[in-house]
Amino acid sequence: MGIAALIVSIIALLISLIPIFGIFACIPALVSFILSIVDIVKKSKTGGKKGVSIAGLIISILVPIVAVVWSLGLGIGLAIYNESQDILDDSFNEINSIASNVESNNNSFDYYSNNFREDLYNSNTNSLYNNSMTNSETSNTIGNTLTNDVTNSVDNTISNSLTNSEANNAVTGNQATNTSSFYGIDQPVIIDGVKTTLLSSNLDFTDYFSYTTVESGYKIIKADFDFENTSDTSKTVSSYRFNCYADNYSCSSFFSTKDATFTDNISAGMKTKGSVYFKVPANAKEVVLEYTSYGNRDSVKFKVK
Repeated sequence: MGIAALIVSIIALLISLIPIFGIFACIPALVSFILSIVDIVKKSKTGGKKGVSIAGLIISILVPIVAVVWSLGLGIGLAIYNESQDILDDSFNEINSIASNVESNNNSFDYYSNNFREDLYNSNTNSLYNNSMTNSETSNTIGNTLTNDVTNSVDNTISNSLTNSEANNAVTGNQATNTSSFYGIDQPVIIDGVKTTLLSSNLDFTDYFSYTTVESGYKIIKADFDFENTSDTSKTVSSYRFNCYADNYSCSSFFSTKDATFTDNISAGMKTKGSVYFKVPANAKEVVLEYTSYGNRDSVKFKVK
């Protein structure tokens, strides 16, 4: 009976080390405890050896202690693990939120910085334009005092110059004079000395930042342009000079993507490329992009859908 008590207590001890199920080891431990007590009492009367029974008794007493301590330790460990996971999740969410705010602030800074550059450029351009008009009026006043022969000579020179200019426009591209015209892909048009060409369009652009959500019923479009300075002076082109209209309704620009904006100063004879992004209704039947030159003197429209 002492050997049986020892074997049952060892089995109970092994069961107590099993996670979650360890508490059930108390049942065989109780059986081993009873067998050990009975065997010890019996051998006390007969004078037999009680070492095996005492060992079984000690192990059966340790089993519930081990089971309780092991279960508590496992529970505390799981609680600490879950708490650390929650802390890590909160930290990652905060990092993503900070990254989103930083990206948004960068886009806002680019937007206002480029707008400031445009306003400054427009102010200087308008000032130069007004000075030019004043000088032109002064020249006209002086010209009226000249003889008819000189006036006729000047008129002939201007006529020849206009003829050469028209021929040059016929070679390099269409001149933007009729703002009601629409241009499509690979149809270049010259506006304020810059030959502008719509290279391609993506009517369902999805390669934007992963944290950005586009509300239901809308989609993002992308249009790629090529700009060539055909004049003899530097020209500035910018994504902020574009407006978008879907079925004649104005649409907002989209900034949550890489290279969402551009503002480039092109030297005479040089080229550059840039892309514009807008958020439009998903069911729009017609999408038009309008580009306005600096000084708001000319504009041209590109039909992308």
